[in-house]
Amino acid sequence: NKEINQRIPKKYNEKIKKKFDDILNEKKIIAFFILTPTPTHYFYLTSLIKINKKIFCEKPFTSDLTEYKKLQKKIDLHKYNKKIQVGYVYRFAETYQLIKKLIKKNALGDLLHCNLKIYGLGGHKIWKHQNKITGGVIFEMLSHMVDLAVWLFGKCIQIKYVDKQILRKERIVEDKIVKIKKPDYCLVQLKFEQNIIVNIESNFFSKTFHQSIHLSGSSGFIRSNINDNTLKLLTNKISTYNVDNSS
Repeated sequence: NKEINQRIPKKYNEKIKKKFDDILNEKKIIAFFILTPTPTHYFYLTSLIKINKKIFCEKPFTSDLTEYKKLQKKIDLHKYNKKIQVGYVYRFAETYQLIKKLIKKNALGDLLHCNLKIYGLGGHKIWKHQNKITGGVIFEMLSHMVDLAVWLFGKCIQIKYVDKQILRKERIVEDKIVKIKKPDYCLVQLKFEQNIIVNIESNFFSKTFHQSIHLSGSSGFIRSNINDNTLKLLTNKISTYNVDNSS
């Protein structure tokens, strides 16, 4: 983006480097953000682990489990002692921070079943609809809810596809008509150690963003839509919580 390349250096009195190697040894840089397509993550992560830099990496972390295991070995080899944060952000939303607290307080009794939904218009880059390794709704949206479910409910012991399809065969992306090659709809079911069943539904074609949770327990029920900043807890009474998910 030429406009950004001209504006940012003036605003912050900095120079834009064109090569990754040129910034690796900049001592004043204490943290790196990896916001590139997933197949490139392994290369950048490997380089930064070697020099012990703080890292934020967009999700998904790696293209596959093999890359992840290789990175684990490199972390041990280079004695990397920083935390790498991956861009699964829903666990930090006030709605889910509150739900986590209510679960710990046993406000719902024994947890039984959860429905999570996440819908959106879809990626604005062509590779997000066509990449053989990491494109489509599964990596771009559904993976957020898988991370959230594991954070809320603990160890997942089973995950299975109920349905995954390409429902919109073509769409306009980056002002081009693009043939969609990765699923834009997916429904999965997860089972957790404590017998909690979680269904996650996601799509890549909704006209507006939607993310919601319905969580049932033996003595309570939670209903929340992250868009409207409210959460309802139904037990022997109805409690309504106002939350701020803007930060």
